[in-house]
Amino acid sequence: MERMTVREFRALGVKTVKYANTKNVIDHIRFDSKLEASRYLALKNLWTMGAVRWFTRQVPFHLPGGIVYRADFLVCWAPTSTTKHDTLSIEDCKGFMTRVAINKIKQVESIYGFKVQIIQRESRARGRNRTRGV
Repeated sequence: MERMTVREFRALGVKTVKYANTKNVIDHIRFDSKLEASRYLALKNLWTMGAVRWFTRQVPFHLPGGIVYRADFLVCWAPTSTTKHDTLSIEDCKGFMTRVAINKIKQVESIYGFKVQIIQRESRARGRNRTRGV
């Protein structure tokens, strides 16, 4: 069996994905994972029902050193009987938490004063304090 070099492999044009995620397209929007696409559909449904006033995707947060953290969603929740006013939440869909992601999230929470909600699949979210399943 003959081996090929990295350069030869890249010349084939084969795209590899990190962490075995699957790209999805919904409403002509490309999502990096099934989890992010399903959260988009859930937020869209909540918007239709009136629980969410608006939401936007890929919100940049600028960090020291020229680093940018992009949250998957910024959500404005409609007032409820307990909140009496609109509330904002930052959501990030993560199948796997890398050290880089953990550090960036800690910086965003420290600098901007928001708590980033990590959205994970139910099977990964069990027993974790900061996560919420989709």
